[in-house]
Amino acid sequence: MHLNAPKGIEIHHGNLYVTDINQIQIFALPSGKQKASINIKGITSGNGNFVYVTDSGLTAGKGSYASSGSDAIYKVWPNGKYELIIQDKNMGRPNGIIASGKELTVVSFGSGEVYRIDANNKRHAMPTPPKGGLDGLLKLDDGRLLISSWGASALYVLNNDNTYSILADSLDAPADLGFDTKRQRVLIPLFKLNKLVFLPL
Repeated sequence: MHLNAPKGIEIHHGNLYVTDINQIQIFALPSGKQKASINIKGITSGNGNFVYVTDSGLTAGKGSYASSGSDAIYKVWPNGKYELIIQDKNMGRPNGIIASGKELTVVSFGSGEVYRIDANNKRHAMPTPPKGGLDGLLKLDDGRLLISSWGASALYVLNNDNTYSILADSLDAPADLGFDTKRQRVLIPLFKLNKLVFLPL
């Protein structure tokens, strides 16, 4: 199995999902056996447990990223089936995403927006952080959101009173976020430095 600059991972119901440029790779845990490799082209659907993934609508160039206009959100099943949920070139280059019931929360890399998408695919704006380049997104047990920002080189906290505070700074290109529930710490990959920062809460 060959990976091409994987951008995000998620463990869900005994499966490891890896977003890998224009593919999604799915592996069984703990064996690591590959279950599916998905090229997002057509639309098929599946049943059972699933995860959501974003297409950030970005094309890599020399030292920069250009818009491809393919901004979208997909629902993906471990058997390799997937379904297009919403596609809109005005989504602001969606990146981090979390699901809560029938509602999605999304942060955008291009426009620096944070918004909710309801069950009818209607977008609802949330408070915008001071700087953009938003990448990773986590929801804590107390309802607060953690958001990584390339623009601020920081990890923002969206508090329950809709204000922002900075949990950590001096982070060069902080990407997707992970959470170690056993040790209560945030895992922050630094995209350009190939490093991983562990931040206790």
